[in-house]
Amino acid sequence: MVRRDGDDKPAVDEGTDGGEASSDPKRSLSSSTHSPAPRLRWPWLLSDRGIMTVVAIVVGVGTLCLTAMLLIATGISTEPERAKLQIDAIKYGLGLFAAGGAVAALMLGVRRQQLSEHAHRLEVRKQDHIEADAADRRVTEIYTKAAEQLGSSDAAVRLAGLYSLERLAQNHADQQQTIVNVICAYLRMPYRMPKAGSRDEPATGSGVITELPARIESSATFTGRDPQQELQVRRAAQRILIAHLCTPFPDEMHVNAATRVTPKDLWKNIDIDLSGATLVDWYLRGAQVRHANFDEAQFYGRASFLYTRFSGQATFENALFMNSSSFASVQFECKKTYGISFYGTRFLHDASFHEATFSGAAYFNNSKAMDGISFSRVKFLEPAFFSYVDFTGSGDFSRSSFLDGARFDESIFRGRVSFNEAALRGEVSFRKSHFSETISFHEATLDSDPAFDQCEIDVKDDQNRRGWPQSLINHLAKE
Repeated sequence: MVRRDGDDKPAVDEGTDGGEASSDPKRSLSSSTHSPAPRLRWPWLLSDRGIMTVVAIVVGVGTLCLTAMLLIATGISTEPERAKLQIDAIKYGLGLFAAGGAVAALMLGVRRQQLSEHAHRLEVRKQDHIEADAADRRVTEIYTKAAEQLGSSDAAVRLAGLYSLERLAQNHADQQQTIVNVICAYLRMPYRMPKAGSRDEPATGSGVITELPARIESSATFTGRDPQQELQVRRAAQRILIAHLCTPFPDEMHVNAATRVTPKDLWKNIDIDLSGATLVDWYLRGAQVRHANFDEAQFYGRASFLYTRFSGQATFENALFMNSSSFASVQFECKKTYGISFYGTRFLHDASFHEATFSGAAYFNNSKAMDGISFSRVKFLEPAFFSYVDFTGSGDFSRSSFLDGARFDESIFRGRVSFNEAALRGEVSFRKSHFSETISFHEATLDSDPAFDQCEIDVKDDQNRRGWPQSLINHLAKE
């Protein structure tokens, strides 16, 4: 399951639940074609056959009654009574015939009324179709114009295009994923940060690296675009995404109350693809995201995913964090293979995963942390892979929970490593790893002794040997 530098990168399952929405609104809108108007189906009683049957029954009953009364009248001996009965028979018979006609007229009236109502519904539906088509055309026109504005060399025009897309997504919820795709695609475009010391350089602390490594600096910028102005446009694009993905915290509700995001403004069940993007002061706090792809992204300034919940895949493979980064209290819920991956990720400054939860297998193979990295109180519900990592600073795993094993094979720990009060369940392995300073397991809980085969351990403080697993003590005794 572990990978070495230079190994072929395993294919990440790109199939997402529900799939990524199309970035072409014409295609997405045309998919909702109007169904033909339903043909009116009469109940049998109101059909021509039904009306004729009812009339025939009424007339037949009237004829039978008339015939019966006339036959009865012929049997009466007295002339006056016979004549009176014959007149009554004719009167009742004609009344029944008239009733049959009235029933037929009533049923025809009901049918005409239903026909009129059906015609009205068809007219209303036709009008709705006309309005829907007009709305689709307006959406397409706005989208097309905004896309053209994003391609402008004028920063103000590009900003106008971004805000047009934001307004379009607010008014048309079915277009939100498409708009997010467009904004993410814009952020994925090649971009080189302004040189150090420029007035629009990201706010960073002293000693922070602001120049990309040579491998990344080869990316070309847009022809004719001022890097400083383009930085402001990209910041605006980031703010749009963050504003509609993050839920405001109670301590933030009083800040800028006139423009704060309300629940109706949040975009839900959104996938974001920022692979290879250049992001500046990325602050995605309390967001609800489905699938997220940050592979090979470069984070300038501080990066924060505090309290964010990834319900689907979340990958940061070969990403680069130039400054401090925080994944504190983040929930990674994907359980697919390589669905949670930090393979080859580089943290050039301190990084924190404090109290994060990994519901699926977590992959940190080949990652590098140049400063301290903290996994304190983290819950790994499935196997955790830290093979071939290189931690220059300290590695804090205190009070963390590994519930299904962990592998730290062939890793390099140049600073202090702490598993104090950690819970290590299942198979734990440190084979061929190198510890330059101290490693501590004080009050740690282990199901079985971890494997330390062929490890190199340079312990400088004997006090940290308290609570060491017997396998580690035996390994040192052999040296």
